Formats: sequence, structure tokens, C-alpha cells
Amino acid sequence: MLRRSKLTNKTPQLARDYAREALAWMVEDGVASCLDINAVRTGTDSLALVITIYQRDGNIHNIIFDDIWSELNG
Repeated sequence: MLRRSKLTNKTPQLARDYAREALAWMVEDGVASCLDINAVRTGTDSLALVITIYQRDGNIHNIIFDDIWSELNG
């Protein structure tokens, strides 16, 4: 869905929503206790996405996409 969008100030919220929807299964299936998802517009043509996965056993995994916008529209 983001591929058809223009990068605007509203795009980070859309990216967060789509990522949360795509990863919801992790919480539903007990793989993670919760998720923290943040998207930030880092320039006129760049969007960063940071996903933190909190596992039930206490492990924490950070996944960082420095410029996911270029990956989607490159």
C-alpha cells in the first residue's frame, strides 16, 4: 500500500499501522509479549522504521530499517 503513496507527513503513521498489522500475529501466537513500532520521516525522500520485539522470556530484538522508503520505491 505504501508503494502507491507519496511520502508526506502522514506516511509515517501509515507505515506504523501497516507494520503493526503485519506483525500482530507475533503477539496473537505468543511469540512476543508486545511490539513497539516507530516510523519517522528522516528527509524529503526517506522514511525510517524501527521495530522492537519484546519476547515473553525477556529477550528484546530491535530491527532497524534506515530508509525503508527507498526499498519500497527504489
